[in-house]
Amino acid sequence: MKDEFDRHVGIASAKWRAAHGIRHRPYYIQHVAELQRDAELGHTESYYDLGWLHKDGVVDTRGRYVVKPALKKAVYYFEKAAELGHSGALLAVGYCYDNAQGVRQNTEKALLCYTKVWKAHHDPTAALNIAAIHRDLGNLRLAFRWWRKAADTGINGDAFVDVGYCLYYGIGVKEQKPKALAAFRLACRSKFIIEFGREEALYHLAVASLDQTNGHNIQRARKLLLKANVDDDYPEARELLAQLDNKSVPVPCRCRRFLKRSILGQAACVLHRPLKKMALS
Repeated sequence: MKDEFDRHVGIASAKWRAAHGIRHRPYYIQHVAELQRDAELGHTESYYDLGWLHKDGVVDTRGRYVVKPALKKAVYYFEKAAELGHSGALLAVGYCYDNAQGVRQNTEKALLCYTKVWKAHHDPTAALNIAAIHRDLGNLRLAFRWWRKAADTGINGDAFVDVGYCLYYGIGVKEQKPKALAAFRLACRSKFIIEFGREEALYHLAVASLDQTNGHNIQRARKLLLKANVDDDYPEARELLAQLDNKSVPVPCRCRRFLKRSILGQAACVLHRPLKKMALS
């Protein structure tokens, strides 16, 4: 089963985001009615907003659904917006086919949607999703090529984490550790990266420091691990810090965050030994 943590979907419009912050039932009844009216008049953004409302649903302050999730409706509205040329909607349609949300899973259709968005706008989100599909299919060279394309746009720091991981372990590309470390550092400095991505880059920089043997690098690794686990939500970093605190020989987990998979040919790490070994990141 595919892990959705590394699938990305377009962000809803500013209009929808502003409305989404209001949880009053009467407002939403009126808001949805207005969106439906505008959509019937051919307003592309209204179709897109309706898609988001039905994809995620809306809960009021008392935990009651104001708008219930309805994935089939969401796909319908996204497809309508996509037909009218909305690239974010086309990305969302691809995501739905990629993850079987409201439709049967269809990797070919998902790839077609993502590829159209990439060709039209060089959107790094589309490139990242294409890479993830090729990775899951075992096409590692193609996956790396698309991660590289996403990173080359310069507007998605998470892509640098993917590129760095591949370069460090030789996944789909020749192993090149100096370039891998440079990619992780770019991820850490990026303004366009989610916090989980930045923490993962810090973690893998720490692992790289531990792969070197002197005490200075161990201290540097510890500082990086503390930053990676600053919110205490990175169990791999927490485990590795515990090993260092116990003065034991560190055995880092080298799996990708969330995916919990070992790299090709590597014994399962301390945290993931109960899991079956899988090739890929």
